[in-house]
Amino acid sequence: HQRGLWIFPGALSPDACADITSAVERLTGGHRVQGEQGVPVRAAAEKPPPAAPPAEEAAWEWLSYGHARWMVPLQPAGGVCDAFARGPLSELHSHGCTDARSWPSLGSLGCGGGEALRALEGLPASAMADGFRGRPPLFLQLQRLQRGASIGAHVDQHQQGGRAIMTAVVSGGGSDVRVGGVSFRVATGDVYALEGAARDSVDHEVYHGDEDRLSVTIRYGGRGDEDPYPYPR
Repeated sequence: HQRGLWIFPGALSPDACADITSAVERLTGGHRVQGEQGVPVRAAAEKPPPAAPPAEEAAWEWLSYGHARWMVPLQPAGGVCDAFARGPLSELHSHGCTDARSWPSLGSLGCGGGEALRALEGLPASAMADGFRGRPPLFLQLQRLQRGASIGAHVDQHQQGGRAIMTAVVSGGGSDVRVGGVSFRVATGDVYALEGAARDSVDHEVYHGDEDRLSVTIRYGGRGDEDPYPYPR
């Protein structure tokens, strides 16, 4: 048992997983990768980022981050917190230190994939209310992990990583995850989440799988005055 760890096998239906997979392919222009085959690398945000927000992009290419791992960011359905975007998120290397206000918004993502992701964004408040109710979504991360690759043991950064974290396996699955002293196997459609001790007091890692894995991680903020993250409201 690990305090603050939540596991929901089969939380996403096969249809929802298929819809999200198709939406990700469209969003990335057929899985284009920044810096490869003539695809430009997205420019980092100005330092300091300007007060006037840039235009929201409709598409975003994968960014290679580490070995055999690629990332794409999304604003939450309600839009990213402006102060958070201009502050800590402008230093987030996994997304090239880009201006988060220019990231595609989940609220603008159409078709069944957008609907499935918006439902997923709201899942923790009802399904994991003790740990997630009252926490606003901060941003989303789409992630591809090549078969045979792993994500090493780590504790997510405090400044950018959110106070609670949920990950859904959209395709591939079939790998083991360890959170503290608890190991479990995930498959396509499974959801797991970390808050409290599981998020802050122990490390976690994803072991290598036999298939390419597509997942989405959604990061959530604090609970008002008791934990004003990323900024007091």
